[in-house]
Amino acid sequence: MKARPLAIKILLEVLDRGRSLSSALPTHLPKADEGERGLCQEISYGVLRYYYRLDAIAGELLDKPLKAKDEDVHLLILIGLYQLLYLRISDHAAVSETVNVTKPLKKPWARGLVNALLRRFLREREAILKKVDADEEGRSAHPNWYIDRLKSSWPDHWQQVLEANNAYPPMTLRANARQVSREAYLEQLLAANIEATPAPHTSHGITLAQAVGVERLPGFAEGRVSVQDAAAQLCGSLLGAEAGERILDACAAPGGKLAQLLESSPEVEAVAVDIDADRVARIEENLERLHLQAELITADVADTGKWWDGKPFDRILLDAPCPASGVIRRHPDI
Repeated sequence: MKARPLAIKILLEVLDRGRSLSSALPTHLPKADEGERGLCQEISYGVLRYYYRLDAIAGELLDKPLKAKDEDVHLLILIGLYQLLYLRISDHAAVSETVNVTKPLKKPWARGLVNALLRRFLREREAILKKVDADEEGRSAHPNWYIDRLKSSWPDHWQQVLEANNAYPPMTLRANARQVSREAYLEQLLAANIEATPAPHTSHGITLAQAVGVERLPGFAEGRVSVQDAAAQLCGSLLGAEAGERILDACAAPGGKLAQLLESSPEVEAVAVDIDADRVARIEENLERLHLQAELITADVADTGKWWDGKPFDRILLDAPCPASGVIRRHPDI
């Protein structure tokens, strides 16, 4: 499947059905044609990252809002605008490829509309952006309620927070301590023509100069390496687990911290709990790839009467559910 119509399916699941981007992408990306996966992912992240700005631009171009049943056309317009503003795709190709998506959407009536709007934006770009940028929501690509909260909580730094949220995060890896040292894996990346450096403050973290598909990472399928933020990798060392201890990972999905714990402290007994069965299945998949084992339980960790066997834990790792405002840069769907 082509990148743009597939991106619409992904965006509809996130925006209309409340599904997280991190769960929608793995479901749909395998359906992408060879060579289209990267563009689909870029468009999906990009439209969500700049949604409020793109939507404001679309509002200036449309004479009246589209009907709710035509949300796919609305998203197609945002996809076109995102390409024209933020991607290194020629204007002609961006417009024509976007217009062509009206066919798989089975909405031929929208072909002329999408074409006219995108071409009008190219003609009037400076004036339209000047008008959109006069409003904080359009300029920053964040909702006004969130901007107001930031101004109240961080009066001296709210603008830097908005800028940081819109920045593209680096791709960071964690070398599997059971299989390979960081230094050895850096050499393997170099041999694969992937530029990388050690991630500061971590023992096994690696930061890539440019993001790549995991299929390009040496030994990924065999569990030699995982994708994990550098900050998340600090939790393992802070936990300080020791051999023979019983460890509880509460709210464990998707299992990155659990996997790191088992890689660095293989002699521990690990129990992982999460309330979402689908997310527990993801933990299991990750552990299988890494050749690791833990007791996985689907339950509300607070309802101990339904899952706890009464045996005490030596340490508990709790990555509690939160507003997640600190990770918008990596999860723009928030």
